Amino acid sequence: MLNRRNLRVKVMQALYANEQTGYPSATSLKNLRTSVDKSYQLYLFLFYAMNEIARYTQVDNEVKKAKHLKSSEDLNPSQRLLENPYMLGVQKDEIFNRICEKNQFQNILERDQIKRLYKKVEQLTDYELYIAKPSIGLADHKLLIKMVFKKVLQKDDDFQELLEDHFPVWIDEKKTVISALIRKIDNYKSDKADFCPTFSEREADWTDFVDFCTRLFNATSEKDQVFLDLIEPQLRNWDIARVAAVDILLIKMALAELLYFPEIPVKVTLNEYIDISKIYSTPKSKDFVNGILDRLMKQLDSEKRLVKVGRGLKK
Repeated sequence: MLNRRNLRVKVMQALYANEQTGYPSATSLKNLRTSVDKSYQLYLFLFYAMNEIARYTQVDNEVKKAKHLKSSEDLNPSQRLLENPYMLGVQKDEIFNRICEKNQFQNILERDQIKRLYKKVEQLTDYELYIAKPSIGLADHKLLIKMVFKKVLQKDDDFQELLEDHFPVWIDEKKTVISALIRKIDNYKSDKADFCPTFSEREADWTDFVDFCTRLFNATSEKDQVFLDLIEPQLRNWDIARVAAVDILLIKMALAELLYFPEIPVKVTLNEYIDISKIYSTPKSKDFVNGILDRLMKQLDSEKRLVKVGRGLKK
């Protein structure tokens, strides 16, 4: 699934857009939720692509059987990928199929692309071993699917370009979405033919993601002036108008977490926003954000305003 770093970046981008455009907060919040939903669609699309590759086995086998000069392999083509129990489970999931149809995934991944990707799968040593084994178990089925994702879908330039065109979040979220996908496969514990991976319109974790983004966005935007009043006294010899807007925004978000997210440890909040500043702001932002947050944290702690639930969360 997405991690909190991804979500914080999404909230930062939504808040920044809100400041720059002057749109109502409700509009920016809607766009933020759409961004999280787009990440979920990407996650599902990767399963859709794998499923379509598996289903293409049937088409390819029919072509092989129709050849005038058939090899022994053409006479008895493998059905193993087509009959992979995980892929069969995905195909049976009515909700998954409804989501795919709703998002028109079939218009994103065309038949020629599916064929090309399938041919790449056939060339994998992992695939050759998979279909050559006299008998296979759950571990073999899982391994093959993961190898297709890692060695074909993640490395095919045309498929990567397709993902970037239709899912702009792919560049920033590639690793986390792939990790979520692998965990979904690894959580498959049954060898039963009627296995169903139980997708939903939005899985529980993704609902939590939207809730976290909404809380952080609202807390930061609604307490904007409160946070500015806390920040300005800490800007020794700095003119706030000359400080990078992203830096001030990240500090406001960190204050929102420190004050209104009792379940998040102080150290986690500080480290996250310092790291985000290194990637999304200026070369000097890391030290600036670090210094201001350190002073603010000490001030809030001395005023007993850091209320954290759970052992060790103030550290």
